[in-house]
Amino acid sequence: MKYAVIYKSKRNNKKLARAIGEAIGVIPQELESFDTNQEVDVLFFGASIYGGGVAPDVLTYIEKFTSDKIKKLVLFSASGFGTNQYQTLIDKVGSQGIAVEEEVYTCLGRAFFFKNHNHPNAEEVNGVASFARKYVTK
Repeated sequence: MKYAVIYKSKRNNKKLARAIGEAIGVIPQELESFDTNQEVDVLFFGASIYGGGVAPDVLTYIEKFTSDKIKKLVLFSASGFGTNQYQTLIDKVGSQGIAVEEEVYTCLGRAFFFKNHNHPNAEEVNGVASFARKYVTK
């Protein structure tokens, strides 16, 4: 099976993407550098969250995702709220025929200058690595 890890982030999701990459043996890529023409069985995706939702540029970019290239999407996120704020993204990708894993890894992420300053922390980084390993077959 082929796996890929992509992210859109200033800092939080990049940290999680690196942990996933190390855990499953792939090099994470920024969203804009991901080749949407490659076939991927499982795509781990951390999208930036701003103001309680997915950033608009991310929603535009994922229109390039197709079900003949991406078989399954597994989402992860570190945000100021530490909760799943991906429903718009899930709905959009689902309407494109791409399977989306129901479980989403979420944790706190640094927000603004003062909120959640030490997140994602070591426990959360280890947690996302364990989460990712569940979706990798050997």
